[in-house]
Amino acid sequence: VDLNAFTCILQANIIVTLLLGGEHCYDQVDYQDVRTGELSKVSVGILIERLVVDLVYRMSKNPLMAVHSYFCDAEIFAADKYYCANSRVCRDYLRKIIDDRKKQGIDADAEDVLSLLLQDENYQETEDLIDDIIFLYIAGSK
Repeated sequence: VDLNAFTCILQANIIVTLLLGGEHCYDQVDYQDVRTGELSKVSVGILIERLVVDLVYRMSKNPLMAVHSYFCDAEIFAADKYYCANSRVCRDYLRKIIDDRKKQGIDADAEDVLSLLLQDENYQETEDLIDDIIFLYIAGSK
């Protein structure tokens, strides 16, 4: 057993549980490796961690990103295409959870961060919630 991989997955599951609730810690989403294009299933926490690493890799393959912000959204190289697809998967997954939670109604007794943010009137925009959940995940994992 790879102890490093095990602790990484355990840490990811704990952070996802704190942010989104325990029912989401074992959810799997599609991930396409930016180096090989290989498709696999990973937890959302692992996906967010890989997006951070993949962004650095993508920047090394697309130096135009440093020249102008236009190239940050452009899918010029394969690494760009895979990174953007993975980013959409992550954001769509979080958007679905947020929309479902809003439809179900806010549970005042819930202890996850998303529930707390949904109770705050400053966090009504779904895209802002997605950005902050990703930011909090990264901050919690480092």
